[in-house]
Amino acid sequence: MSPTPSFPGHDGGAAAVPDRECTRPGPCRSYRAGHLIHFIHAGFIRRTPWGWRDGVVRASGEDNVAVVDYLDGSGTAEIWQHHDLSVVAPPGSPVRLHERYYALESGDAILNVLLLRGVGPVPEPETPELWAGEGDPIFVDLATGRGVRAPRR
Repeated sequence: MSPTPSFPGHDGGAAAVPDRECTRPGPCRSYRAGHLIHFIHAGFIRRTPWGWRDGVVRASGEDNVAVVDYLDGSGTAEIWQHHDLSVVAPPGSPVRLHERYYALESGDAILNVLLLRGVGPVPEPETPELWAGEGDPIFVDLATGRGVRAPRR
């Protein structure tokens, strides 16, 4: 398994404590976990399409923390995002979570999230080259700080 690299938006495994630096007036400019998604971050997600787990949002609170129950029965994850997660992924929403690269996909949005608690990343497959055609390009919307999957042709 390849090591988790350090890149903007990824805290390198440091203690999961929400970084609320963007709460000051003005738009957020942070690429730390739980804030804006960076194009390098989106690239790592694209190159590891096996890393997603399907889930359903069980709860989301006023503190921007959501609880995701995995459909495969492996457990739950708790995530934080600097914006209100209940707007993009209200309770009952189907989502996908990528624990290795801290991303939540809900509808057409891909968000950079801070993983507070989870079950661990999906193991790398023995033959990752079989997944080569599965990673759709992800565009980063600079106005919202979210990723958006390119439509398949």
